[in-house]
Amino acid sequence: MDNKKGFTLIEMIVVIVLIGVVLVIAIPNVIKLSRGQEQEKFNAQVKLFKEAADVYKIRNKGILFDETSGGTVYSVSYNQMISEGLLKNCEECTCTGKVDYERVKDNDYRYGYNIQCDIGSGESIQHFEKVVAISR
Repeated sequence: MDNKKGFTLIEMIVVIVLIGVVLVIAIPNVIKLSRGQEQEKFNAQVKLFKEAADVYKIRNKGILFDETSGGTVYSVSYNQMISEGLLKNCEECTCTGKVDYERVKDNDYRYGYNIQCDIGSGESIQHFEKVVAISR
């Protein structure tokens, strides 16, 4: 009788199938986790962008609400907020966006945020929100 040690073909196939099943279960969960982290980064950028827009509005009230400015909409870009020190440039993502401050009536204004980021995965995430009324 041969006394050879080793695995049979059936045992090898079972192990390969089990590894395949584990991979089928694990890979979608890892992808979902990664996308969740990207969404959290984006949500943090949106929050910072909103806060920077609010600070900009307070600092530049005279410019925004100046009746001689010639228009009813005043826009501030994401890069302009970075250059004024209201935002730090995100090293992990590429973001663009702007805030539009719009005169609705004599003393009533509204503003909207529009931000779009590419956060590492090549996918682009966008957020748009309008704040209806602010009075000066």
